Parts: sequence; C-alpha cells; structure tokens
Amino acid sequence: MNFPKIGSAVRLLSLCSVYLLFGCSPQRLFESFTTPEQIAAAKSDVELLRDRRFQEIEKQMETDLVDDGLEGTLSQMADMIPVGEPRSVKVVGAHILKQPESTRYDVTLEYEFPERWLLVEVATGTRGRQGVISSFRVQPMQDSLEHVNRFRLSGLGTPQWVVLSVGLLSLGCSLDAFVLCLRSRIRKKWLWAVIALVGIGRLGVNWTTGNLFSNLIWVDLPTTGAFSQLYGPWMVYASLPAGAILFLFLRRSLERDAYQASAPPPIEA
Repeated sequence: MNFPKIGSAVRLLSLCSVYLLFGCSPQRLFESFTTPEQIAAAKSDVELLRDRRFQEIEKQMETDLVDDGLEGTLSQMADMIPVGEPRSVKVVGAHILKQPESTRYDVTLEYEFPERWLLVEVATGTRGRQGVISSFRVQPMQDSLEHVNRFRLSGLGTPQWVVLSVGLLSLGCSLDAFVLCLRSRIRKKWLWAVIALVGIGRLGVNWTTGNLFSNLIWVDLPTTGAFSQLYGPWMVYASLPAGAILFLFLRRSLERDAYQASAPPPIEA
C-alpha cells in the first residue's frame, strides 16, 4: 500500500495518534489522504468496469495506455468481478502525489462479495482541469486484507521464525544488560542504561509474505520491534545488541573507575 512521504508522514503519525486516542475509524483516517470526489470517482470507474462500459473507461485513460489490447485487458479485469452487489466497500489505501504541473490520486478499494474479495487500485491524475486514469488494477483475494495481514503464530515459514528467534535473543541480551547496568555502581548510569538498549543494523521480515529485508546502517532502540500500517502487513525486525555488548565489555572498567573516583584521598603523615 502507498502512503505519502516526508511531510505527509508527519500527518500520518498525527492522524494515527488521533485514531488511537479518540477511536476514529480507519476509513476516516484513509479518507483524509484523498478527497470524497476522488473516492467517488474511483467507485464510479469500478462500476463502469462491472457494466463492461469499456469505451467510457478508455476515454478517461492516459493516452500512453490506450492501445489495441486495452479492451481485452479491461474485459479480463471485468471477469474477475462477481455478479451481484458487494456486501461492503472499504478504502484501504490512499495516496496523493502533488507536482508543479499535475496531481496524482491513488485510491485502493476493498470489495467484499459472498464468495471472494477484491482489491481495486485506481490512480487518477489531473493536468490542468482534466482528470485522467493513469493506472487501473484488479486483484482477487480469498479473504479481507485485514485478515490476511493479521499477526499470527500459525502457518509461519522459516524466515519469520528465524527473525523472531533472533529478535527475542537480542531483546533478552539488551534487557539483561539494562538491568545489570542499573544494579552496577558506575558513573553516568542512566546514559549507559540507554546505550545498553541500542541495536545496530536491522534484519526484518514481512510477517505475511516471509520476505526478508536488511539494512546494515541502522540504529534501533530497542533492539527488537514490529510495526504495521493500517490494513498492511506486520514488519518484525531485530538488530545486533551492540549497546549491550559494549556495556558488558566495559562494565568492570566502568565500575573500577567509579570506585576510584569515589575513594577518599590517601592520608599523608
């Protein structure tokens, strides 16, 4: 799923906080990233596809996308849509990309039918006052996106278990060093306690697909965690407990320095 970046990421974080604090629905959260007109336009395009009114869709398509095979492609997409009215339609993705001469609106809709689910992605762009369809995709699914991407411990593959195991070991090591630091008689104890929770590098896994990702130049605090976008897959990650290793390596030296600093000066006759 696509989300706005940079400045819009701050907006996403703020809106997520409002969602958690005041119970706003995910629908309202996603709708804030687009306009009611664009959502209505996306649903209207899907209705044109269901009714097999391909010529009306072609009139809205970008010129580069219109060719002799377009009608056949639209026909295949229409065949994926079950007959009858959907039980529900949700906005599960939204993205606005503004440029000096154009604006692109990406809307992802989830349709629930009695026997299947559908994800429909419609990207529309505006150039001046004219709106055009720049992308149109239909993807059949066996279940809702929310249920497919739920966090679970059954049916996992080797990558998920490897990252989870490494993450638990890393977290256990950093927490052990953290507690040991609080019990040690050293100077700048709280600074070292924070350092003990710092991880370097990142090994992660897409909890739904099992795809691995990594980044050697990364700093995590704490060393293990997970995050997810609304309706998106969970990403579980682990990092090397470098802070804990550093503290454990220097602990005796730090305690000795603290003892020497607090020891009374020698008495000379």
